[in-house]
Amino acid sequence: MGGGPVIVRNNIAVSNEEAGIGLEDYKKRGLLRGVIVVNNTLYKNQTGAITAPENGISGVVIANNAGHGSLGSRTYPAAQTGLRLVGNVDCTAMACFSNPEQRDFSPHAASILRSAGTPWAEAWMPREDYFRARRSNPPTVGAIERPSPPLALTPQP
Repeated sequence: MGGGPVIVRNNIAVSNEEAGIGLEDYKKRGLLRGVIVVNNTLYKNQTGAITAPENGISGVVIANNAGHGSLGSRTYPAAQTGLRLVGNVDCTAMACFSNPEQRDFSPHAASILRSAGTPWAEAWMPREDYFRARRSNPPTVGAIERPSPPLALTPQP
């Protein structure tokens, strides 16, 4: 993401060389304003689930994301002025998903993700999940609300 306003929601990003979702302040132009990253599932991304520059951002919200980073990397950016972090869960050291190695990123029956998200309060919070299932309130953290089939790696229209 190089600027805003923009809403990034209900995505699943897996096994990237860098971040699952990266916020970049290209040429230090200060365009990272009004960026909202909400209800995404990020798994085994090398530099972290979500990354952001250490300064130069304004009105950025990172909420209700389920992130699994590589050991030794930060899963989420550090708190800073202009950045609101709320309801995110770090799944690096705990099992959050049903069977992620088989692309099933549903929360398993005892997952900490279930109803752990920040409740709906903003118009930009998704009312449906990745599979268009209605979200509970408070929502499950991540892109998938309830048990669902593994992801099919086929092009979508």
